[in-house]
Amino acid sequence: MSGYAFLFFAGAGVLLVLGFVNQRKLWWSTTAWQYRNPKANEPSDASLDFGRVLSLLGAFLAVVCGLIAWSYDANQEQKAARRALPIIQTPTPDPVKARTYSLAEVREKAEAVAAKVVGRHHDEVPAIIVAESDGNLRHKTLDRHWEGVWTIRGYDLTNREDEHPICMTTREYTSPVDLTTIESAETTAGPC
Repeated sequence: MSGYAFLFFAGAGVLLVLGFVNQRKLWWSTTAWQYRNPKANEPSDASLDFGRVLSLLGAFLAVVCGLIAWSYDANQEQKAARRALPIIQTPTPDPVKARTYSLAEVREKAEAVAAKVVGRHHDEVPAIIVAESDGNLRHKTLDRHWEGVWTIRGYDLTNREDEHPICMTTREYTSPVDLTTIESAETTAGPC
């Protein structure tokens, strides 16, 4: 639990105690000493009740703020844990299936990958490339750029020896709720 969450919960506890104590006794012990004639300046019952309601409302708001701070810290810890995970590398292909593709085979596999990525999220593209080519295609994701609401990404696909490059370009639509789906993918000969 973070320091902020702890402070909010501690403040809520103090305000809760202040809300449940006798408000008149609280006024006499903390404020009455300031007046020459405290009986003449004693607050009304409505004023004391209003102070009790404000204390309880403050305690409620402090609990809500403490929960928000606590969940924020939990999210930050999860993000830090995710960042600490190792980067998954493309697996080494099965030796039985390992081969060096010709230009025609790279083009054929690239077109198969382009057909399968449509409607998927861009994070799934590397796994689709590996699955479609039995790990025999290498890929390099290039920088993306935007055209309005479209995100354009390029992938250089080559054989195992980085020969016969084919450029696969994907066009992704990002919706207002940040769900990105690939709307189209096309291949062209040569690097991107």
